[in-house]
Amino acid sequence: MRPACGLGYLLARLSDTVADAAQAPLPQRQSWLQALRDAYLHDGPAPDLSTALDRWISHPGERVLIQRTADCLAALRAIDAPSREALREVLDAITRGQRLDLAHFGAASPETPRRLPSEDAVFAYADDVAGCVGRFWTRIALQADPQFASAPLDVMLAWGTRYGRALQWINIVRDLHEDLPRGRSYVDPEAAGAWLNRAEAGLRDGLRYASQLRGRRLRMATVLPAMIGAATIRRLRESDRDFLRTRIKISRKEAGAIVRGVLWRVVWNRPLEAYFESLLQPNAANSGGTGASKASGTSVTG
Repeated sequence: MRPACGLGYLLARLSDTVADAAQAPLPQRQSWLQALRDAYLHDGPAPDLSTALDRWISHPGERVLIQRTADCLAALRAIDAPSREALREVLDAITRGQRLDLAHFGAASPETPRRLPSEDAVFAYADDVAGCVGRFWTRIALQADPQFASAPLDVMLAWGTRYGRALQWINIVRDLHEDLPRGRSYVDPEAAGAWLNRAEAGLRDGLRYASQLRGRRLRMATVLPAMIGAATIRRLRESDRDFLRTRIKISRKEAGAIVRGVLWRVVWNRPLEAYFESLLQPNAANSGGTGASKASGTSVTG
């Protein structure tokens, strides 16, 4: 799975870097993103992003990435045909979501705030930028091993889609403190709790998805975002809506503890559901425990 998934990440990050270059003029960002989309989907010419974006990008890794645009596109065209088809499908959705984001929010400001018009629009946006990744992951896993999961393909695709959307909804709520001052609002801030409830339900689908995977490494990689997502939901809920004013996130120490907790359970084939529930519980950061009981060295700190 690594070649296709790694390349998919790089290409999605490349278009995201273009879309997020907030200091660059909006029409230019839209033009560059369209050029990338044409290159991804239709073998269009590689845009010279390095020259175009050089003064707008400060992150060193992103600067290297845009310098390697032509190499990324060459890798897409050289990968095997089934992987290329799956990559183009997911990149079609991701760049569609990024174009919508620029069109709807590109000119937003505190004086002219913008919000997605409906819950259906929030669902569609989350599907374009994240739900599609669940479907992509499933198709690449199927190509790598037709017996990768016990559940039927259509069930895995549905669970993967809802799992991806859930992770995006967590991101949306977590980032409200940055988006609102800029005039951007993907969801009604007063309904943030409802979106976290939807996200929790989607993470449970992610647990169901992971439980059907046959390989331990695949199960570990797949379930970890659900566990970190559960801890993040807990922290957002415990913040008493401080997430509207400041960044709420789990610490590196918490994340490391969760990685160890998931690894222990996957290696020893222990149920993951109870651990997930424990990460959602109030004051979970203070619940210690080692060995087979409680968190087995996975207590989180808030």
